[in-house]
Amino acid sequence: MRIFAVLLFGLIALSAHSATVTDLYRVSVAVENQNSDTRAAGLAEAYRKMLVRLSGTSASLNNETLSREAPRAETHITSMSYHRDESGALFMDVNFNPASLRTLFEMAQAPVWGTSRPSLLLLLAVETESGERQALIQTSEWGEWVAAAMKERGLPYIFPSWDLEDEITLPLSRLWGQFEQDIRAMAERYPTDGYISGRLWANADSGWSFAGSLNHAGESVPVRVEGATPEAVVLVMASEAAESLSARYAVTAGGGAAANGFQIQVGGIDGFSSYRALQDYLSARVGIRDVRLMNADQDTVTLSLNLSGDWEQIWRVIELDQKLEKRPGDERLYWLP
Repeated sequence: MRIFAVLLFGLIALSAHSATVTDLYRVSVAVENQNSDTRAAGLAEAYRKMLVRLSGTSASLNNETLSREAPRAETHITSMSYHRDESGALFMDVNFNPASLRTLFEMAQAPVWGTSRPSLLLLLAVETESGERQALIQTSEWGEWVAAAMKERGLPYIFPSWDLEDEITLPLSRLWGQFEQDIRAMAERYPTDGYISGRLWANADSGWSFAGSLNHAGESVPVRVEGATPEAVVLVMASEAAESLSARYAVTAGGGAAANGFQIQVGGIDGFSSYRALQDYLSARVGIRDVRLMNADQDTVTLSLNLSGDWEQIWRVIELDQKLEKRPGDERLYWLP
């Protein structure tokens, strides 16, 4: 059972520090063997995981254009290999083709969440089955479960160091009690875009529960999760965060707001290398098909963009990257090399 409502609390906005997800298009799935039937099933499963990760939402699994490609998943990959983990379990590693998937998503008019994503600080406490409470660190078993869940949904994250200053700023009792003022003070120590805070515990029904919130862009989103295992609980926790963030940052390719010839003016261009860096940056953004120079006047260029999505959606990601900025009273954007 989950509760996932958005409350506006006017939280202190954290400085943007987006991270690039370097392995966004790589998916691993557990398989029993390497025979052809298992291989086909594994590729289809990897494809479905890729749909959710790239779009940021499980709703992509219901898109008819995307779902009917599952039996043809092999046509959208660049490579495939196998590996065994420390326990000897076999995994299929699949690398998907970004260009092929973006074309497919545009045909499906489905949202695409690019490699630039908000970074999140994980402020979590756990009560073990023995009743001991502790702050969750990355090197613990719980930390490994959380890290795997965040990776599954393509969410950049960091754990706090829990040094002496951290422990003074946010004592375990205050983290467990979810005292928001102390949690915000702790979050301000770390260069992230937001944070997930909460507590995990074994409940009376022999399952596990999570209660906490996702805090980003001035919004606090309460998250309540129950599950049979710790791994299941933290995966749903990460999934809820991804669903919320992708609603803000994913660009719906091929949507009705797409535009050819959308123009912007950008100042702060101090030479050809600066212009080329700007062009390369914009060309790599999800939702921008093409960038053309219309005019150059001193340190300002006018660019024509061929958009496959809504500019406001695209701008949210650009703003998160801190590569371009708006200035009061000026219609131009400014390049920040």
